[in-house]
Amino acid sequence: MLATDIQLGALKCPTNYRLSCILDTVLLFRMGASISINKQVNLIYMLTPPPIAHQSIHGLKQAFRCAQPITADQLTGQFNGFPAGPWWFRLGSGPTLGMSGFGGWLGKQFLGNGTATNLFMAGAETVKRFPMTITVRPSQVDGKDTFVLLYPKDARVPWCWVTDELRMTEDGTILGLTFVDAPLLRYMVFPFVLRSKQQ
Repeated sequence: MLATDIQLGALKCPTNYRLSCILDTVLLFRMGASISINKQVNLIYMLTPPPIAHQSIHGLKQAFRCAQPITADQLTGQFNGFPAGPWWFRLGSGPTLGMSGFGGWLGKQFLGNGTATNLFMAGAETVKRFPMTITVRPSQVDGKDTFVLLYPKDARVPWCWVTDELRMTEDGTILGLTFVDAPLLRYMVFPFVLRSKQQ
């Protein structure tokens, strides 16, 4: 039995998601995380994304259409974040985030008063960068009102052009779609999921 199999067995990952657990370990490292071997098991278990994160981009957009609006009281505290999409999309997300200044992204924290921030791993510390404001506006997917996170206009490129749309799935996972208002990129969508640390 491989050492990887032993570690994953300790995670109690469902059999169907063993390969995803391995992939998500790779993603965690490529996003800039520095993790000791002794901490891997607990961290991977805690940071293993929900099954919806493995759907196709088309499937995630359809899930977003079917998801429920979020209320303000549901957006409180810290949420672990995961890139979502097929394996090749998630695997490429680490380098992409790194090049855009988002290396080591861990998730988001909702601070109240219509504000939020992104959370990043910096060595052994968690730091807050890239603040956001929360508003409600028609979704770019279906035109229905949805919670939207707005980045400051003076944020570094490409985040000055970014909006994140959020809705909640039946199991309490927040499904997010990132849109970039820039040539070529405005026709694409970059999905992610958020799961409350209290879940």
